[in-house]
Amino acid sequence: MTQASSSEYEQAFNDYEDLWNGDLSKMDIVSESVTVYTPAHPEGAAQGHEGFEEYLQQVHEAFPDYETTKDPVAILVSEDTIMHEWTKTGTFKSAFYGTPPTGRSMNLSGMSKIIMVDGKIQEDYIYLNEKKMFEQLGLTFPDIVSLTPKLVWGKVRNAL
Repeated sequence: MTQASSSEYEQAFNDYEDLWNGDLSKMDIVSESVTVYTPAHPEGAAQGHEGFEEYLQQVHEAFPDYETTKDPVAILVSEDTIMHEWTKTGTFKSAFYGTPPTGRSMNLSGMSKIIMVDGKIQEDYIYLNEKKMFEQLGLTFPDIVSLTPKLVWGKVRNAL
């Protein structure tokens, strides 16, 4: 295992931000066995190259204006670990893993702990305020009451 240089971290970090913002040509910045731990994923994590790419596609289909922006000042690099703060924005316009869209927008701040191995992203631990995300997207009581028939019908349809 080799330690990345400062410029390698910077390039990898920029490519990873581009990837999150929809540039799937940057998938080579993540390892084949990447794991992205995020509370927004229905299973808690996107596993592997294909699983992460599928997750990113789902995010951009559900939130066509999705954007993640890193805070250039709030970055800490140590050995093969990068800690950084970010902001994620987007409008919920299409179903996301069976959850019907609300048309509401989110503007969330959070942080990530990224582990790099041999110059590639191996793990990303995403920390965000889930309650705030659900509130902003209209997925809490009483807002979710109007979505209940769509949620139930989606579950029934998937079971058939």
